[in-house]
Amino acid sequence: MKTITTKRRRGRPPLYPWTIWFQSGRVRLLQGRDYHCSTISMAEQIRAAASKHGISVSVGEIMGGLSMRTVLKKINGGRP
Repeated sequence: MKTITTKRRRGRPPLYPWTIWFQSGRVRLLQGRDYHCSTISMAEQIRAAASKHGISVSVGEIMGGLSMRTVLKKINGGRP
């Protein structure tokens, strides 16, 4: 399995623990506990962060929040 690392960037630190969530494989995020924006906005933020980490994710809406599953990108059509 590919190790996901966080690149050190200038500016403010990430608002959410992306690396931890992405390494967990499957995560259930609840609005009001894990995030405080709209569910649609959070889903967009998850996909953008995953792209920056070089992975893809599957995001689905559940009652009270989101379900996220990490899917590693395939390289040249092969296995991840």
